[in-house]
Amino acid sequence: MKRFQKKYKLGYAYDRVYYAWDSELLCDVALKRYKLEDRDEGLPCGAIREMSLLKSLSHPNVIRLLDVVYHDASIYLVMNFTRRTLMKVLEDSFLSVDEVRSYLTQILAAVAFLHANDIIHANLAPSHILVGQNGLIELISFEYARAPALRGRDDLLFELMGTPNEALWPGIGGYSLLRNIPFFPPQPWITDYFPMIGKEGQDLLGKLLALNPRHRITAKRALEHPYLSSAEEQR
Repeated sequence: MKRFQKKYKLGYAYDRVYYAWDSELLCDVALKRYKLEDRDEGLPCGAIREMSLLKSLSHPNVIRLLDVVYHDASIYLVMNFTRRTLMKVLEDSFLSVDEVRSYLTQILAAVAFLHANDIIHANLAPSHILVGQNGLIELISFEYARAPALRGRDDLLFELMGTPNEALWPGIGGYSLLRNIPFFPPQPWITDYFPMIGKEGQDLLGKLLALNPRHRITAKRALEHPYLSSAEEQR
């Protein structure tokens, strides 16, 4: 660890990530620490998962793993350094329409790449998306990533999109879990809260959040949606 000059904690990833200068790579890096609570147990599952995935993945919108260092009963993942998360950006300023399109395009490109490699991030939140000074988006925090097989809080989405029924999702009535979820009528929240993205943007958002998986747009197809493709043509 003598090669690293720690400067301060970055704050994301549960305060386990440090900003440091790497005297070997001659650049600023982020050090993500996984502490070994019990030497007999070996590495935490999250550390193994994140290391193996990042070693196998190469995409401009996915964080790069530069090295792995063991020190004082802890494993440090050495990654390229970016100061701000998308959450911090959203807290400090309003995004322009062009920035929304750019960030969304990059996020979808990363997600499409992961899905093509049979990987679901499973923890894709603004705090796990980095934004570089040049507007480059990078996904981080892959300790929860896994192959498709996932459960989430469906009722939270139902409050916004409405509880699915047989007309919208044929066969949904056969799922016993649906019986425990109260009925929510569809809400016009997309048009009410996002007038600035226009009809094309609202259409894309609605397709990304479609309850019926057969109607939900994939990340790959979303990249071809007029809301993003028209902006690309204008450039």
